[in-house]
Amino acid sequence: MVRLSLGISGQLLRGFTAAAADRVVTADEQQQEPHRLPLYLLGKVIMLVESPDGQRALLGRSAKFTPGMYTCLSGFIDQCESIEEAVRREVREEARVAVSEVQIVGTQPWPIGRYGSSELMLGCVAKARSYEILVNPSEMEDVQWFERAELRAAVELYQTAAGLLHLPDLSLSH
Repeated sequence: MVRLSLGISGQLLRGFTAAAADRVVTADEQQQEPHRLPLYLLGKVIMLVESPDGQRALLGRSAKFTPGMYTCLSGFIDQCESIEEAVRREVREEARVAVSEVQIVGTQPWPIGRYGSSELMLGCVAKARSYEILVNPSEMEDVQWFERAELRAAVELYQTAAGLLHLPDLSLSH
């Protein structure tokens, strides 16, 4: 169940119909018009960090992941933080890598967020200023640079392995 709350007071909404509802009911039974309710949207950034020469990608591995699994770095957007600031902060927190040239390339729904919430995933590309990595063990188990050829080979392997790799149309992976 998705829990929505009012953006200013944080009051939980009890009833909400996304499809053209003319009223919502808050937890204390007050009816309000939905277009006047500032809903809080949980935003998350995921970023492909390119090496200074553009030939490598910075990927990270959480201790929670399946062994050998690496992904693009990602994290939540803090309140009053821009998307670009969130990208710079998350990459700095996880790998101690400074980035520039942050570009927003797409969005996708992320229906498996924390505590059953639905989030908006904002896909970005950023350019690293150096190759030096200093992994923050409280954030990541490992962070490495991967060559383009390595990544292409990994994708091809999964695509040919009995169709194991299926990316939905809404995926930023495209």
